[in-house]
Amino acid sequence: MLRTALFTRSDGSCWMTTHLAKKTDVPGKFTFRSQRWGNDNDVRVADVKYDEYALVHSIKTKGGVPSTLNMLYARGTDLNPEVQHKFKQFSLETGILPENIAILPKNDVCPAA
Repeated sequence: MLRTALFTRSDGSCWMTTHLAKKTDVPGKFTFRSQRWGNDNDVRVADVKYDEYALVHSIKTKGGVPSTLNMLYARGTDLNPEVQHKFKQFSLETGILPENIAILPKNDVCPAA
């Protein structure tokens, strides 16, 4: 099962999504269909340091149109600049335009749902 992270909304509430993903023959690669969003998802763990961060590359396809989303998940709120740079470089290499790359502000941790 592939479980996405908890997120904080601007009103302070939290939400979590869970998807059952199929493991592929490629290590670190999973696929699933989102019933909620009506898209097919090809997800790859591109880089990971288990005690610090995970860099995840996702291609979502809906109506035959693919879109790319790269995500940087951190274990804490302070992520070193080298990892942030790695995320930005990876995003550029996977076709994300510089103006579409963002490091979101720190949020309080959501309690487990």
